[in-house]
Amino acid sequence: MRTTAWFCVTTLLISGLTSGCAHFRVAPEGIPPATSPEVRRVHAIGWGALETRTTPLNCHGNGLSAVTVKVTALDVMATVVTLGFWAPVTVEWTCAKTTVVTR
Repeated sequence: MRTTAWFCVTTLLISGLTSGCAHFRVAPEGIPPATSPEVRRVHAIGWGALETRTTPLNCHGNGLSAVTVKVTALDVMATVVTLGFWAPVTVEWTCAKTTVVTR
């Protein structure tokens, strides 16, 4: 019985550390990226009452080319164990190239 429990806990931890649970990507067509991806770990605390504000300082006013939000199995476990009080996710983005407006 102890071996089975140990196997289940180990398998859950390894899968949580090595695989993603879900990811969501927003990327409009025709907007090429100008920067390497930036990654931030963000948290919502108190069921969203306090949230980490992420400001893409590397875009210099050009806007975003793509945004991806990744939720791992460990993120889901943390959210479930805390009954939603703490919800961590990873946000990744790339900045858009400067567009030249012709008249």
